[in-house]
Amino acid sequence: MAGGAVSKKGSARFELGLAEAAFSMDELSPEELHKLQAAFKIFDTDGSGALDSEEIIKVFQLLGHNPSPQELDLMIAAADTNKDGEIDFDEFAALWWRREQANHEKEFDDVLKIAFGMFDTDGSGKVSLQELRLKLTTLGDKMSDEEVNSFLAEADLDHSGSITMEEFRGLRCWH
Repeated sequence: MAGGAVSKKGSARFELGLAEAAFSMDELSPEELHKLQAAFKIFDTDGSGALDSEEIIKVFQLLGHNPSPQELDLMIAAADTNKDGEIDFDEFAALWWRREQANHEKEFDDVLKIAFGMFDTDGSGKVSLQELRLKLTTLGDKMSDEEVNSFLAEADLDHSGSITMEEFRGLRCWH
C-alpha cells in the first residue's frame, strides 16, 4: 500500500481502503471490535446481519465519498469475499482495517517527507553528502565523519553520492 495522488480510474478501490492486505479479526483490539460492531449495527438498518448496496452507499457517503453505481459495484465486489452480494460483519471489519492501515501508512509517509526535507536543504529532491554531513555532525547527537560516511554507504543504494526520498524511505531504522 502506498499513499499519495491517485488516478480517477480505479481510484475508489484504493481511496476507500480496499488495497489488498492480509486481515484477521485478531488484528482488532477489543475496543476497535466493539466500535466496529456498533457502527455495523447502525449501518445495517434492516437488521439482516449484512450491508446491501443501499446501506453501503450510506457508509461511503458518510466517509465523504459519492461513488457512481459502477464504482459501488466494484467496491462491493472487492470487499465481498464470500461473493454473496452483501458485506457481512467480517468483510466490513476487513474493509475498515485495510482503510486504517492505508491511513497509517500515508501519515508515516508524510512524516518521512518532512524529515527528508529537513536534510534536503537545497530542495533538490536529494540529500547530498554535504547536506547530510552538515546536519549529522552539527545537530543532536553529533556523528563523526566516519559515522556519516558509513550511514551514507548504507543509505545510498545507487552509489550516486546522495540519498533520494526512496532510499531514505527504505532505511532500516524506519522498519
